Amino acid sequence: MMHRLLGCVLLMTAVGCASAPKKTEPEKLVVDPKVAALEPFLDSLEADEEAAEEEGRAARRRLRTGRMLLAGKPIDEVLQTAKDRGEPILVHAVLLARKGDFQGALTAARSAGGLKGVQLALAILLNANEVDAAKQVVAQAQDDEGAPVLSAWMTHRAGQSKEAIEALRKHLFNKGRDLFAYTTLARIHAEQGELRLARLVCKEGLKQAPRDADLHYLLGTIEQSRGRQVAATRAFKAALKVDPGHLGALLERARQDIVGFDYGGALRSTERAVRLAPGDAETILLHALALRANGRCDDAQALLEQLSDKKPVALFNLGVLHLRCHNDAKTAFPIFKSFVEKTNPDDGHPVHNLLVEAEALAE
Repeated sequence: MMHRLLGCVLLMTAVGCASAPKKTEPEKLVVDPKVAALEPFLDSLEADEEAAEEEGRAARRRLRTGRMLLAGKPIDEVLQTAKDRGEPILVHAVLLARKGDFQGALTAARSAGGLKGVQLALAILLNANEVDAAKQVVAQAQDDEGAPVLSAWMTHRAGQSKEAIEALRKHLFNKGRDLFAYTTLARIHAEQGELRLARLVCKEGLKQAPRDADLHYLLGTIEQSRGRQVAATRAFKAALKVDPGHLGALLERARQDIVGFDYGGALRSTERAVRLAPGDAETILLHALALRANGRCDDAQALLEQLSDKKPVALFNLGVLHLRCHNDAKTAFPIFKSFVEKTNPDDGHPVHNLLVEAEALAE
């Protein structure tokens, strides 16, 4: 997912429609992928019969796409295998999203319907800032189980967070148990800067579902925002223990390891992450940074060049790589200059000093 909160578009989305959403041909989307938004859609790598029994629900059908991706299978091969084996259309939608084909993922998700189909469709639309289309998806789900949570999330998105929080608290009081509502409420509190309340909501949700990877992950991002790094690490590890393929937790662990100079650990996490979501720009960027930290400058350069037109921060890091890894100030200087022209960074951005340094060395 997210996060992200990692700057992620949150999948505060919902419930299954009894029939597939009304099909309309959406306009071409331009999406900058966000990690956490896709978290609930990667197949867990462990059977969850025990967790299902503890949580009073039916065990989910375990799919193998996550294992195939972690084993190094190309995502196109995994997608074709899912089609050949007659896996549900939602599996195809998930894999297309992981590949970075958000237009195809949106079409498949809307065809799939159901709880996860609506969630994925809404996440993609919100991520692309297609608010009107997202509202249409929510309107189509008004008769479904998750409609109150969906409506609350859209109310929050419209700037009425107090009303959204009150609606969710009322919903939880009436229903008692709804992990989707707990997660949504925690995220709204976190976005409002009410981190103590967000943490308490996560803790309450985990009392009901101690093996919910997304709640552990969300708790980790909240603890991190509170400056409690040890608690955040503990939460991310708990998420990965439940689901070794939790993308957001893998990326957060990688970031922590880079900051802590455990470059080998960071690379192990990003290698897994990039297998799971080879089309996600944030994942590729972090993997490039881990590669560079481990001295694999040529491999990092290839990835940063691939991203430089999509993410300005990749362009900046490409300049740093040429200056620091290759000692090539002549190549670094125009890259830094291009980054400044495209982004107009504030005076405190390190690019300004690096630009002066590269210019002096290039002479």
